[in-house]
Amino acid sequence: MSSEPPGPLAWVDGELVVNATVPIDDASFLNGHGVFEAVEISNGQPFALSAHLDRLERSASAVALDAPDRTLVQHAIDAVFNAMRDTLPDVYARSVARITLTGGSPGARQRLVVSWRSWPDRSNPAAIMVSPWRRNEHSPLAGVKSTSYQENVVVLAEAVAQGCDEAILLNSRSDLCEGTGSNVFVVIGGELVTPPRSSGLLAGVTRDLLLDAGIGAERLILASELGGITEAFLTSTTRHVQPIARWDGRPLLVDGPHTTDASSAWNRIRYG
Repeated sequence: MSSEPPGPLAWVDGELVVNATVPIDDASFLNGHGVFEAVEISNGQPFALSAHLDRLERSASAVALDAPDRTLVQHAIDAVFNAMRDTLPDVYARSVARITLTGGSPGARQRLVVSWRSWPDRSNPAAIMVSPWRRNEHSPLAGVKSTSYQENVVVLAEAVAQGCDEAILLNSRSDLCEGTGSNVFVVIGGELVTPPRSSGLLAGVTRDLLLDAGIGAERLILASELGGITEAFLTSTTRHVQPIARWDGRPLLVDGPHTTDASSAWNRIRYG
């Protein structure tokens, strides 16, 4: 069976709910006050959950929310995916759990929601454009995985309208920063590098695991250097290591040595 269940199933504050909703006065609906994480589920197990919850806690603290109990989050993930097996048996093979912490309603406590989404197909090399808009590295939301996502939606929509799969943003200093939903590694002068956290990026779990494994190095990357890129790839929970085939219309080496090494390293990290 491969069809999705008849209505969205979610764990909301301790209860499994079909066609789950949040009240219209919830702060996440009214003004985007909330944070979230997207966690890969493979063979019924969340991958790198501890790292995701570390980031969720940092994001929650940055927007004055209380981080949820980790055991409760694990219980919620298990409850959603166990309940869905009857309707969608292959949900355990590969899917995504979204953990959302909202600001709640006036006078009410914040809300914790764990929901499911199918795995997007991002197996093909990507075409990207460098967006004319900039990331503000001085923003209080820099480095926060916030539900206030409209900026990314607008930037990505423009890229898609231009025939691209993702948009890459510079920051206000014209340093390379990140994608709308990804981090980026580039090869310049034979060196594999990725922007540092000080550029204003959201540090992805995939990015950090690759850096910890010795893949690439952090450094500031100036806009003036982008013409010298020979290889590049995107990283995220749902992309893993996705080669970039075209950068602002310019072809790049898709199966170059640095990209191949990164993919091999990721397979070792992810699958042992």
